[in-house]
Amino acid sequence: MKSLFKKSLAVLLSASLLGTISIPVSAADQLPLLGDVDSNQSVDSADAMKLLQSIESGNSLSQSQKWAGDVNQDGSLTQSDVQLILDYISGKADGFAQRVTVSLSNSSLELLEGGSYTLKATLSKTVSGNITWSSSDTSVVSVDSKGTVKGLKPGQATITVQIFNGMTASCTVKVTEDTSVRWGIDVSHHQGEIDWADVKASGVDFAIIRAGFGYYDSNTDSQFINNMKNAQAQGMPVGSYHYSYAENLEESAKDAYYMLNKIQGYSFDYPIFYDMEDNTMLNGTGGDRTLLTNMALRFCSILRENGYYAAVYANKNWLTNYLDAEKLEANGIDVWLAHYTSQTDYRGAYTMWQYSSTGRVDGISGDVDLDYCYVNYPQIIKNSGLNTGTKSYAKSAVISGTAGSSYSESLLK
Repeated sequence: MKSLFKKSLAVLLSASLLGTISIPVSAADQLPLLGDVDSNQSVDSADAMKLLQSIESGNSLSQSQKWAGDVNQDGSLTQSDVQLILDYISGKADGFAQRVTVSLSNSSLELLEGGSYTLKATLSKTVSGNITWSSSDTSVVSVDSKGTVKGLKPGQATITVQIFNGMTASCTVKVTEDTSVRWGIDVSHHQGEIDWADVKASGVDFAIIRAGFGYYDSNTDSQFINNMKNAQAQGMPVGSYHYSYAENLEESAKDAYYMLNKIQGYSFDYPIFYDMEDNTMLNGTGGDRTLLTNMALRFCSILRENGYYAAVYANKNWLTNYLDAEKLEANGIDVWLAHYTSQTDYRGAYTMWQYSSTGRVDGISGDVDLDYCYVNYPQIIKNSGLNTGTKSYAKSAVISGTAGSSYSESLLK
């Protein structure tokens, strides 16, 4: 069939019955002229021959030539396109199909930092050609192959979708800082059994639940499992923390691996925090600021490499005198500040503030710690793909310090 078609094309060309139709490219549409496969601003028999040769031999055409050659706008190059070119220039056809266009569900969009939205692309004709997405500034807004955009930091960027024939549509995305403050609690076995339905009804937005303390396998918080089960059953967004007694880098690594052992199988909406406040840590390290900072970084590094969003909890005194808060920030480690006052005067960076240890909340008998959170952790963590609880390890591997990967020294520079 191919040889007969090529032979008939050669006969038509040799008969000199085919003329040339010159059509200028519209100033408003700089896409190539449909049918102008050889890119000379006209449609003639040479275009038909070039397209046929490319189809039969597999010789590649430029992207622009492919856009021009698909004259029936079905998203592919076939002999039907060649025949249409021949019919057009011989006067047997009035023209080609109109170029397929694309539109987006939104021409503009506003997202909070950490937020996401899926744009819908609609084609004027159902075809199977490729669709590609791009962002003018990937540091502000990212976009995936399904059109899901994510706000990464405050700013503005343009999302563009391009279809098989070069037609595009765009959406301007403005990302603003999420300044909403969330109110939460942090709990351990000290709060006893908690009525999480009452806690949820009282207006608490999140809870940070202690998993354990130290690096011995038996040191799991006695209420951790109950708190996780019952809090999540009420739809309460949760994070977790590990209380440390570590005195050196090796013990902070053990803390991390034992934490992995305790939390595997659970998902978290908030970070996994390394609680650094005990005097054992100060006495064992001599209060060495560099060593304590590197211990925090080692714990967070191991948690990071095993799929968790890790951060540090410490009080104002520790953050001022025993930890290099600037180094933590430089390595992307968030800080949960503890300072019991109505208005903290701590000048370093922090994303959460524990402002009271004597709060009262429905569903909890006695005092409970109260917290403010200043970032949208559930959205940030969801977007990052972390804290899913889907990664698992053999218990022996966790205890021996090889939970799926070795920890990185990159944060200790």
